[in-house]
Amino acid sequence: MASGSPRQLPDGTEWHAQYLRVITFPVESHVSDDQDWWRDVTDSEPETSTRKPQSRVDSGVFEGSSLALEVSPLRVQWTLSPHLDPENLPTSFPTLGPVHQRRDRFIELMSRWLPDAPAIKRLVFAGNLVQFADTREECYQRLNQYLSHTDVDPSTSDFMYRVNRQTASGTGIPGLEVNRLCTWACVTLSFGMRVHSVPSGDARDVSIGEDQHACTIELDINTVPNSAGSELPQDRLADILVELAEFGLEIAEIGDV
Repeated sequence: MASGSPRQLPDGTEWHAQYLRVITFPVESHVSDDQDWWRDVTDSEPETSTRKPQSRVDSGVFEGSSLALEVSPLRVQWTLSPHLDPENLPTSFPTLGPVHQRRDRFIELMSRWLPDAPAIKRLVFAGNLVQFADTREECYQRLNQYLSHTDVDPSTSDFMYRVNRQTASGTGIPGLEVNRLCTWACVTLSFGMRVHSVPSGDARDVSIGEDQHACTIELDINTVPNSAGSELPQDRLADILVELAEFGLEIAEIGDV
């Protein structure tokens, strides 16, 4: 992109969320059989709950999407992803829908949980966003619009751009820094299913719909860990998460600047 040339970016609503995720790193190892965080957040019971001595996974359908909670000694992870109904499969690559719409509801749910979370030393907002295009060349042209620090030739292939723009938090918490890590790429997305034959048990992959070209952003917006591993203020966790999510949306809207 030539210096000083105008950057006419697509509307931010063009970005759809493939998944959204919140990860917390507790100050101390935490796996408990008596916590019911999934139920507390959703006011319902998980459809599946797998418990092992050092891990726990609760998951189910919530408001039309799949919500999963994974707890291990080193991290607690919540993931929101598309729910796939085997009886009514989509005809194109599944997403959660426009990221603007789903992000706010997801952050609302996580803000309901954070006051009850174990003491946290690091907080992460992550996700994968996709923006569909008609051709591979159009994908790279769009990528060139978003990446102001590099030139992307539309004839390029296998291009990936990864960058971290660290910045001070605007929450007013002394010394808090934020990693704004993101990875940009152009991909061809395929959606299919594996069919098992009975009684032989043989399996084959069946494509559903046509391949789709897309720009993608993998977001990893996280608080910078310090050497002391000190605890983030419990009463400000929701504020920090909102800021991390805002940074992610800003990257999607204006690109790498």
